[in-house]
Amino acid sequence: MQEDPGLNHSPLEELRETLVDLERTRRRESGLRKEAEWLYRGLTHLTLADSPQAVMADVTRLLAEYIPHDDLLIFTPVAEQRLALTFANHAGRPRVEITSGKHLDKVLSGKGMNCFSLSMLPEWQALEEPWCQRIASALLVALDYPGGKALLVCGSGQIGAFSAEHLQMVERFSPLLAQALSVAARKMELARDVAHKTAALKDAKEKAEASEQAKSTFLAVMSHEIRTPMNGVMGAADLLAESTVLSEQDRELVDVIKTSGSLMLNIINDVLDFSRLGSGRIELESTTFTLDGLIRDVCRVMQPVAMQKSLLLDNQSGSSLADLNLSGDCERLKQVLINLLGNAIKFTREGQVSVDARCLSRNCRQARIRVAVTDTGIGIHQDNQGRLFELFTQADSSTSRQYGGTGLGLSICKQIIELMGGEIGVESELGQGSTFWFELLLPVVTAAENKARQEAVPVDTRTMPLRVLVADDNVINQIVIERMLERLEHTVVVVGNGVQALEAVQQQAFDVVFMDWMMPEMDGIEATGQIRALPDPRQSGIPIIAMTANSMEGHEARCLEAGMDTFVSKPATFAEIRQVLYRLFS
Repeated sequence: MQEDPGLNHSPLEELRETLVDLERTRRRESGLRKEAEWLYRGLTHLTLADSPQAVMADVTRLLAEYIPHDDLLIFTPVAEQRLALTFANHAGRPRVEITSGKHLDKVLSGKGMNCFSLSMLPEWQALEEPWCQRIASALLVALDYPGGKALLVCGSGQIGAFSAEHLQMVERFSPLLAQALSVAARKMELARDVAHKTAALKDAKEKAEASEQAKSTFLAVMSHEIRTPMNGVMGAADLLAESTVLSEQDRELVDVIKTSGSLMLNIINDVLDFSRLGSGRIELESTTFTLDGLIRDVCRVMQPVAMQKSLLLDNQSGSSLADLNLSGDCERLKQVLINLLGNAIKFTREGQVSVDARCLSRNCRQARIRVAVTDTGIGIHQDNQGRLFELFTQADSSTSRQYGGTGLGLSICKQIIELMGGEIGVESELGQGSTFWFELLLPVVTAAENKARQEAVPVDTRTMPLRVLVADDNVINQIVIERMLERLEHTVVVVGNGVQALEAVQQQAFDVVFMDWMMPEMDGIEATGQIRALPDPRQSGIPIIAMTANSMEGHEARCLEAGMDTFVSKPATFAEIRQVLYRLFS
């Protein structure tokens, strides 16, 4: 019977073996701790990388710390049966493409050897590069991740440079690296999407700005081209209305011309307001007015239009409104009311159109008013009423063909009333007429405040006789403004462009210049700049009034920046001409 050798172990030998086991365990635990720290550090760096290239750069640093190697080779599929070989450690070395065979495909799939000699791969042997011979052994990491594949090879010039420990480390590191590459690829994809969308948004913004600029330019040109002849129509009618030799029938015809011109001007203003209101560039003014007086003024303007259709225009507003002084944008309210009355008259064949204004409530500071325009016209179907206040919208497609109109009026009315903090609406039944109404809460002006404001307004706006230079290239406008100024007892000299205006100022003495903007040879802006640069202060300091059909936003500011003293928009009325001269020479 053979004796068990373990029974002959002395306690000292057992103790020695125990100490050896403990040392092995300690070393193993130290290695695992070091490996864990390395993996944690790798995870921290790799998850912050924003591209696969950055991941590979981090991998290079990590592998150099734990796995000694001379070259880090990265194989990436670029086409069918083709692999691109790049060198992480040698950025200047050119990329090489390799034709992939079954051996490298097997390795790339992760099913081949992980620790081997590159000389065993026929694909590697086919490379006729001098540095190929310097890599004797390799440690391989096959990566298959969402977004791509890669083959990472740690190359060394020493045979057997990599141990089983290195192989185990790489096997544990591979999933982490694949995940990091996946995250980095996704980041790059998101970055590309963001860059593409940012570029698309920038392009859309530039196109929108170009479109807005084109629209503004078009509106400015159209405004100028329409207002220029309108200045002749309105000015001539204004001069005729001042005549004392007209018969009653002739005066009625002049009123028709003035009313028609005023309505035409409202359409022009509708187009311009559509642009300005849409971009929030309308600013409200504040003047003192009575609602009763406002409605009477509007009804006086619209009365000839109603008479042409044999309609009764009835002002049903109570007399109690006469002593109610309010503060607000009177001209904008007139614009709204003219629009509502114009629509009512347009869509009424027979019967009447009435205006009813009421004060719903008031105190010493505010009053809530309601104005309603009622007609006996065609009415509006319930289904179409909700769309009436939208842009370019009428009750149905046949309406614009039969009755005309831009489809802008009600939309602009809505925007103006809402800009004032009010509400606008409609009540209608098909075939039974319509009632359009709006409600506003406006500040009340006390009698003392109103008296103080009235005393501040001059009654007589006449000025002493002046020598006036008019620069305008339109012959009709020349005639109109010359007649207006002569009726105000001023001496007038007329020229047709900026060059002639500059010469006239240097050759004759004038008290004031009316300067058009758009003229041939030299426009009003340039002419003003050259006048302001003249050495004689009596010439360079002459007051210049811009009188132009350019009335879009920014045009007045442009004229003032050029050196003009004030601005009058065409078509200008007789009263406006007199008032602007009074402000300069009172």
